[in-house]
Amino acid sequence: MKVIAVIPAVMPAENEFRPCLYEIAGKPVLGHVLDRVARAGNLVGLVVATTQAARDDAVVSFCESRGTPCFRGEAGNMLGLILAALKSTGQKGAVLVHPDSPLIDPAIVDHVANLVEMTDGMLDFVGTNLTPTYPKGMDVEGFTLAALEDSDRRCAEPEIRAQGTLYLRTHSRLYRILSVKPEAELHRPEMVLNVATVDDLAKIEAILRHFEGRNDFTLAELIAFVDKSAAEAADTKTA
Repeated sequence: MKVIAVIPAVMPAENEFRPCLYEIAGKPVLGHVLDRVARAGNLVGLVVATTQAARDDAVVSFCESRGTPCFRGEAGNMLGLILAALKSTGQKGAVLVHPDSPLIDPAIVDHVANLVEMTDGMLDFVGTNLTPTYPKGMDVEGFTLAALEDSDRRCAEPEIRAQGTLYLRTHSRLYRILSVKPEAELHRPEMVLNVATVDDLAKIEAILRHFEGRNDFTLAELIAFVDKSAAEAADTKTA
């Protein structure tokens, strides 16, 4: 089973924060996500999934500017959007990476993609986000087209559909689910490495600036840098 990456990216509605096209360290957050995912070796490609809403014209324009495939679907129905984007690629397996994760480790993407490919439909969902283990911003979800189609048929609640794979990953009685956990030294669920709020932008930019000129840094390197920076800041306060 070949595996493709789907990155759902939509612009914010009024009073929402979505980091998609906020520029940090010289490019939009989405650009960093795409560059990191592109380093994964177990994928046959990637596609950005956005909506037909006028505000998402900016996402399409950005993708066109860099030659990135982009699928447009129904607004307000993230489950349906992800499913339609996956079906448009002709692939039977996918990994999903969130657009607020500019530091995503390609090795984690590869690991989840490999599990989807090697189990060849024996698992319906494989994810790093089922239990809090990895740092925030390292979420990777893997699933089959068949399982996503089944969840699309079963799930009628708009609030659940708006959260993409939520129905699939929370119904272990219906689906064969595997939780992916990191090595002990990477078990840092308290660490924030995504752009969840406006306040995270400066912190993530500082990390990217530290690794400027490199796009191959690992999660271990990220954790080491963040820990070192925190220790230095603490020493400065006590000095």
